[in-house]
Amino acid sequence: MQVLQKDHKKTFIETVTDYRINYAIQQLVNSDKSISDICFENGFGDLSHFYKLFKRKMKLSPLKYRKEFRKDIA
Repeated sequence: MQVLQKDHKKTFIETVTDYRINYAIQQLVNSDKSISDICFENGFGDLSHFYKLFKRKMKLSPLKYRKEFRKDIA
């Protein structure tokens, strides 16, 4: 009997969250908007939740990501 592997596709919510995080990354590196403005403009209703999701995906907080990115291009 053949064992089928589970399909590890993203849920709709995970896909939307990834899209929002990716757009937030663009805003972090291409603007001087505050982290909270970026958070709310990208549909996150809570700043701490945004930080948690961002850090889970990028392994850095949004502020640290911005600083590291700018340090690398300076």
